[in-house]
Amino acid sequence: MDLIENLEKSRNKNNVELIDELVYFLKDANIKDLKQLEKFEDLTFTVNGKKLDTKNRIKYYYESVKDSFIDYDGLALEEVLKIKKLKDSLITKINDKQKIINIIYLNILTGREIKFYVEAYYLATKGKL
Repeated sequence: MDLIENLEKSRNKNNVELIDELVYFLKDANIKDLKQLEKFEDLTFTVNGKKLDTKNRIKYYYESVKDSFIDYDGLALEEVLKIKKLKDSLITKINDKQKIINIIYLNILTGREIKFYVEAYYLATKGKL
């Protein structure tokens, strides 16, 4: 079954923004299957010719956003605190799966690219996001 069809079947009131973002990305990047999606994500997390593992992907992502104050531009205090909490969670002892979920939420809130496309796809289609 098609990736976009799977996402559309998984759409609910809680994941509309995520599904919209993933569908837009898949169409824009002309990605048709999971293998292509995995390849794209691996390229996103290749640094100096080396493909990063999950822990290093999370660290790499955190380093790219930790000091980004533009994420807070024009937001209400409640939203700023939520974004700060999500960023801070990336350097805590929670498991990597939860960190990736937090990154996905952070990206949706800030309008950033999801980056963890494969994980977002699986979580969305399994009803976990």
